[in-house]
Amino acid sequence: HSLGKEIPLIGKAIPNLDKYISFALFAVFLPLLLYGLALAYYLPAIPFIRWIAALAGWVILIVESLVAAPLWLCAHALPEGDGAAGQHGKRGYLLLLAIIIRPPLMVAGFFCAVILMNVLGRLIGAGFEMFIAGTSQSKIIGITGTFSMLVILGIVVIMMANKFFSLIHYLPEDTTTEQLKNLL
Repeated sequence: HSLGKEIPLIGKAIPNLDKYISFALFAVFLPLLLYGLALAYYLPAIPFIRWIAALAGWVILIVESLVAAPLWLCAHALPEGDGAAGQHGKRGYLLLLAIIIRPPLMVAGFFCAVILMNVLGRLIGAGFEMFIAGTSQSKIIGITGTFSMLVILGIVVIMMANKFFSLIHYLPEDTTTEQLKNLL
């Protein structure tokens, strides 16, 4: 407040100059603060969020199998088909296989995502440097250009992390689904 009043000529001519300055600073720095919070908290939480979603899918699969277990038991009583369970019981065994194999595939998806983030993150960093050099007219891009480029880079990294860490649930769901279709 006192700093705004001390500006020669303007400080005394414009009442509440400090409020105008604080509003302008707030309008500029609030989006930057929100962006920083997204990078500081959301980006590292992406693997956890994806893992919990995959875990919920696995629990739903277990509940589905519990509901289907009596039907699977009845499928063993049907005399049609080959083997002890026949064609009708085969699906129950494949569902059981999907329940057992899903956790190791989730772990494999996580480790693949970490490796991809490490390798392709470096590639995106190098490519982004070339992007900045190609878009700027000179060596200096200014404060607005710097903030804009940081926002673009943050968005690319968040999208990349979401895509790679979706392997945690994509790998078990699609791998077991495709394998089950091929076996049936």
